[in-house]
Amino acid sequence: DASRYTSRAFHVLEKERMWNRTWQFAVREEDIPKAGDHVLYDIIDKSVIVMRGDDGVIRGFYNSCLHRGRALRTQSGCAGQLKCPFHGFTWDLQGRFKSKPCEWDFQHVDNAKMELPQVRCESWAGFVFINFDMEAQPLIEYLGVVPDHCRNYMMDRSHSIAHVQRRLACNWKVGQE
Repeated sequence: DASRYTSRAFHVLEKERMWNRTWQFAVREEDIPKAGDHVLYDIIDKSVIVMRGDDGVIRGFYNSCLHRGRALRTQSGCAGQLKCPFHGFTWDLQGRFKSKPCEWDFQHVDNAKMELPQVRCESWAGFVFINFDMEAQPLIEYLGVVPDHCRNYMMDRSHSIAHVQRRLACNWKVGQE
């Protein structure tokens, strides 16, 4: 039905029932090879920092300061820590709270509750996926027959050669088609 491409109400349902519950390809592992390397992944009204930690683990953090909600990063790149540009609160590369600039001025902030919230983050064949649903089935189960169908393509040896991004004033399905 064409209304699935034009209906505002259907779009709202997709936001609630699909995008918050599905695995989404965010980045290739080789695009974030070193500790602190990260890519911003924005979808609908959410922003995620997909980052390699200093322990080598790739995590997805909500791109929002826990104090005032300011975006921690405005572009992809590399950082030694995550630092809010508003008050200067900082987190390490594993999302653990490190510091706030004036302890006496932020006594209402409980340091123990300041660990950055994460999204699910799993990889297959060098592709890093995120999922906002922490109870989602494992990525490999979600992919079903895809790994078997792609077994001869050596996906784990693939590399990104270009990044193309376009903003289109249309429903995402129109852009896909």
